[in-house]
Amino acid sequence: MDREKKKVDIEILIEKALEKKKFQFVRLSELVKGLTEEDRQGLGLAKSATLDAMKKAFSPLPPRYQYSRFGNSDFVFGAPPADLVLEYVTFYKGKTFDQLNAKFPLAKERFAEVVNQLLEEGLLKARLKKTFKFELHPSGKKKDALEQSTVPGAPVETDIDGTTAALSDIELFKLAYDETGKGANYVFIHQVRHRLNWPRARFDNLLLKLMVEGYVAAHPGNPGALGADEVRDSFQDEYGDLYITISWRKTI
Repeated sequence: MDREKKKVDIEILIEKALEKKKFQFVRLSELVKGLTEEDRQGLGLAKSATLDAMKKAFSPLPPRYQYSRFGNSDFVFGAPPADLVLEYVTFYKGKTFDQLNAKFPLAKERFAEVVNQLLEEGLLKARLKKTFKFELHPSGKKKDALEQSTVPGAPVETDIDGTTAALSDIELFKLAYDETGKGANYVFIHQVRHRLNWPRARFDNLLLKLMVEGYVAAHPGNPGALGADEVRDSFQDEYGDLYITISWRKTI
């Protein structure tokens, strides 16, 4: 089955499952359970498929989706964790951190990171209860646009082609993409990485966020056509899936 066609099919299947949920996440095993026999055959999934087999069949997920491991289950998120946590706290306002995390499918350490991020951004506020535990509430502040920056603090100063300007990280990334691609439908990830010359974690974290938010679509491509250094400087996600090129999908 063609890989790009498979991605389209997977997105439709996930969206159908998410339409039935109160929040934009679904247990992977529940998603699979709702598949038709035709869908199972298309994904090569037996009725007795293991969790690893399920994950392999759905991987790599389309860019706007991501996996989350919680307890003994894998979940598929249909939006960035920060957006989902904010929505969850807004719905269950007044609950403590432990009460919220008990049923939100995100590992405790990661859940704490997201809550702290939302508190720092002023999107959540904490109030001390009589039990001396903090309850969380939405602040009512609107979520800042992604364009503002994915790194805390003021916009960074970076020089591209001898021109120094104060730009946010997403603007710098888009500029490097445009200068590298020169109007092409897709751009090699390793070329954008080399042009920006950022620390690896900074580049990878932003690229992943752009994929999840739907700003870029990432494509597997053919690693055999690249050198070892170019493969290394492409992008590999936490599940080992390698992406070679990206296409910009929406304006910033």
